[in-house]
Order: sequence, then C-alpha cells, then structure tokens
Amino acid sequence: MTANRPMFWRIVRRLLVANRGRLFVILLALSAGAAVTAALLNVQVDANRRLTTEFRALGANVIVAPRTAAESSTLDQGLLEQFETVTLPIECFRHTEHVRVAFLYLSTFPILEALQRFCAALQRFAAAHGKSKLYHETITWAYIFLIQERMARAGRKQTWEEFAQNNVDLLTWKDGVLTRFYREETLRSDLAKEIFLLPDRYVEDKR
Repeated sequence: MTANRPMFWRIVRRLLVANRGRLFVILLALSAGAAVTAALLNVQVDANRRLTTEFRALGANVIVAPRTAAESSTLDQGLLEQFETVTLPIECFRHTEHVRVAFLYLSTFPILEALQRFCAALQRFAAAHGKSKLYHETITWAYIFLIQERMARAGRKQTWEEFAQNNVDLLTWKDGVLTRFYREETLRSDLAKEIFLLPDRYVEDKR
C-alpha cells in the first residue's frame, strides 16, 4: 500500500500537467461559482435590512389607491380605529401613516380640536408601545399646520389618495419639508420636543 503512494501521486501530477487547459477551466469555474454564491448570500442577508432602511428614510414613493371612494373610506376608518385603540403594530405606523391619520383628523374636526385629539392619541399610542420619548411637539404641530394649509389651498374636499398624490413632499421624512422652516439644531433640542417652537428659518421651495 505504501509503495503505491508515489505511483499514485506521479499519475496525478502527470494528469495535471497534461491537462493544464482543463485545470484552468475547472479553477475558473470554481472561482466564478464561489463568487456568485457569496453574492447571493450577501443579497439574501442584507437586502431586507437595506430596503427597510431606504424606505423609512425616503418615505412613500408609491401610493396604492383603492378602487372606489367607499373602499378608501373603509381603509381610513380601519386605520383610525387601530390607531386610537392602539391595536396598530408600531412597525405599521411610519411617517406616511402619521400624515394620513393627521389628515383624517383634520378632515373631521376643526383645526384646534383636530390638533388636540391627534396629539393626545399620538402620545397614548407612543406610550402603549414603550416609545413615549419619541413624541415631538414641534414636529407634530408643524405637520398639522402644514397639512391644514395644503388642504385649504386645494379649494375642495379631497380623499387621502388625492391629497397624497398632490403633496408628496409631506410624505418624505428624511430631509423633508420641515428642513425648509427649522434649523437642525432647533428640532434636535429638548425644548422643541416639549413645546411647539415657531419656525426659525425659511428656504424657498424651487421646485
């Protein structure tokens, strides 16, 4: 058995030397296969996290609208009920849903009553999910006033789908509309979280 080992390795060596072209193709195929496998694994592991991060940062870019006004109303009422009863999962209540619920309050109540009701409900919702510290008075009030202004400028009653289509800038969270009216350090301040602060800058929208 031991005597046959040198013969075995000589045969292997001759095969490798005699078939260098095939050996190169095999190694190239193995390398390509390994690269593709690694890339697919990376996509599988990282894609969901990256997509979630981007969607949260950029806000809504696609609006899925119901077929009829009745369906829209049903969806609105369902969202409001889940929000007010704190049965809506917090991961389903992102920036777009914040704006939508505020729009629904403003469509139902006068501005001051809508402001009071929405802020109280939002604080209850945050507390129930253990996120009380995330409530921000200045941001909440500012969006309420902006939404009310856009609704008034439309000149007629709108559905949520119409409003969202015409006011995409309000649905963008990262570098959103408030950066035109507030300095970053103002919005980051503890005072801005506790009470509503008036805008301290203005950048003209050049769109």
